Amino acid sequence: MDSNTLVQLVRRWGDASSAGIFLPQCQIFSDESKEGLIGYRLEAGHAVVLGDPVCAQADKPSLANLFHQFCRQNELGVVYIIASEEFANWSANNLSSALIEFGEKLILDPQRDYMKESGHMARLLGRMLIMAAKHGVIIPEYTLANPELENSFQEFATAWQKNRKGLQVYLNDLSVFGDRIGRRSFYAQHKGNIAGLPITPPRLKVLRRPVESALLTTIAKASSANLATVLPYSS
Repeated sequence: MDSNTLVQLVRRWGDASSAGIFLPQCQIFSDESKEGLIGYRLEAGHAVVLGDPVCAQADKPSLANLFHQFCRQNELGVVYIIASEEFANWSANNLSSALIEFGEKLILDPQRDYMKESGHMARLLGRMLIMAAKHGVIIPEYTLANPELENSFQEFATAWQKNRKGLQVYLNDLSVFGDRIGRRSFYAQHKGNIAGLPITPPRLKVLRRPVESALLTTIAKASSANLATVLPYSS
């Protein structure tokens, strides 16, 4: 499957967990009877699937069954990670799967101004934004080709991944510019140094208008943790 078709399918039906599909280690399963795909990695005799099947909601069960037939033929076990609750429950009831929940997906919509909303999350985002501004953190967009800066981004991401300790649920390799199709790139800068790399997966249409304040708030929050995945929504 060519990269443009892959991006279009992920834009149409994927979500944040689909970002790993674009990495070179990921293999693609598709069937001519269905429009969509399943991205997976081979690990210890298992096909480790990244998220739900990337297809129309109504086609998920049939595409999953086709994939399981393929895996049985190739003597592979199947493990779904970062699956939606709906698909996980269907899988448990129809594919004899066991479920393990390790977290919830947080989606922040940049078209909503959380600073104007009430509640704990709005206050938390407000404090983080004020703190970032107080310490002089800025969030430029990377738009011009700069090999030296790109090398600095990759070195920062590699160091972040290397320095993590304990059990991890992030399985992807960090190639900051491994696939540029459909992406916009931002970075957090503090006193001239890189402080964070909010990663926008090639999930949706590239935003053509100026970045809105709520997206910058989201990115400021992400930069406080040095590296995070930010999922932008646009119309």
